[in-house]
Amino acid sequence: GVVLVGVANSTPDLLVNLSPVRMEGLTFNIAMANALTIICLSGGAVCFIRPFRMNGHSIFRDLLFLLLIIELVRFFMNDTALAPWIKGAILLSIYPIYLLINIVDLILLRYAIRKLRADIEVLRQSPSSREHDLILTEKIVRLNNLQQDDEIQILESKLYRKRTYNAGFFVTPKPLIHHKEVDVETNRRILHSKANPKNLFLFSEFLQAINPIDSEGWYLSGTCARILQILKAPVTLMLHLVVPLVDYQLVKHGWSKMLNCLQIVLTPFVIFALVETMLVHKYAEWYYVPQFRMAIWSLLVTMPLAIVVFLHSRTDIPPFYHSSYCALTISTVIIFFWICAWEMDALISIIGVVFDLAPSYMSITFNSVSAATADLIAYAHLAKHGYGKMAFGAIIGGSVYSLAVNVGIELVLQKKLNSRGQVVLYGDDGVTIYIFLVITITTTLWWCLTFNFVARRSAGLFMWSLFVLFLVYTTAIELQWVHGFQDKKKKKK
Repeated sequence: GVVLVGVANSTPDLLVNLSPVRMEGLTFNIAMANALTIICLSGGAVCFIRPFRMNGHSIFRDLLFLLLIIELVRFFMNDTALAPWIKGAILLSIYPIYLLINIVDLILLRYAIRKLRADIEVLRQSPSSREHDLILTEKIVRLNNLQQDDEIQILESKLYRKRTYNAGFFVTPKPLIHHKEVDVETNRRILHSKANPKNLFLFSEFLQAINPIDSEGWYLSGTCARILQILKAPVTLMLHLVVPLVDYQLVKHGWSKMLNCLQIVLTPFVIFALVETMLVHKYAEWYYVPQFRMAIWSLLVTMPLAIVVFLHSRTDIPPFYHSSYCALTISTVIIFFWICAWEMDALISIIGVVFDLAPSYMSITFNSVSAATADLIAYAHLAKHGYGKMAFGAIIGGSVYSLAVNVGIELVLQKKLNSRGQVVLYGDDGVTIYIFLVITITTTLWWCLTFNFVARRSAGLFMWSLFVLFLVYTTAIELQWVHGFQDKKKKKK
């Protein structure tokens, strides 16, 4: 969660930060506002949806790293002795150190598991006594807890809404049916037979894979849901053609021979075309002019590769390299998110101009909420399917990545300098965001300890309430109903 999910969800915001739409934005303000929004909204949603037990020391480690980065940046803003690029290099080095600590922690965890197993085996062969049995029970319980932190299980994504103990809106629900672990290898080989032709059901499987309307959902849906499926069909068809599917819950893991071979050519072509179009930034009236120079060159590599995969693979079983399609999937999704976030930033800036709202206010409120919406959907989806621990770890880890890398790159590039030759990172709203973010971190540590590291619905409601309070306060400052912290400081001077 900290490494893969957190980095993947935070990368689009990093790319938007480097785009022209944020040339005038203050990076530290935006990064802190994004971290506050994601922790409060997404973290609150994960805690609210279903209970789960956290890894206590991991949560404390991640939150303290986040606090360290915030305080280090504030120290660098007041320090003029170091060059900006040195400060940026120090900040950028924090995230590799953070990853290294996570890796070392995982190694120590697995070492502790092996040691406990050896101790339990020795105790089981020893003469029994009351003290002996207590020690054995304690070690077994500790081993089970450590194994839960170490295991990565692929669970069924079926949602059992009715089989849940529900005592009211404010009561944490207790699930009565738990998700089963998926048998990955059985799903992979379930249709395989050496007697089958290599291209059995090639075209019918392709047409079924690109069908934008789910037949089961269609028959079970009403009129409104069917109309919604029809409206979504063009976008769904495009995504089916471009984004490869690797799902261990499905038969053959979602493998479709013709479609996956086509995606080897089509997906890199689309990625290169979109990136080149956004970087060239050439307009024709109100839309971008598509650029295909780099995309055409990609065909020299992808077309022969697609032919080789088509000749080698079968329709009834995915090849051993099917999981490598995840790289294409992640790249495509990140590019799509980047473009959507870029356009959303531009749209919100226009709305701010129309309603005469300050750009700084729009960037820390509307921009942050729009950027966090996609993350909220992804983390809520993970929480519903039993991956709450992964989702919450990704929320904190992604915030660490976003703050360290965004601010570090801004210091290295030195695009916005003041009269003292220092990079401008902080605005008038920065103190307000900083105070609310520190409150969020400290209160999260507090309720984690209070609830014995078990996420509860009340914790989610508390985090949402904290974010609503932040929005109300920043809006009151923008409308000049109250003074911000920075305004008070200026008046004293």
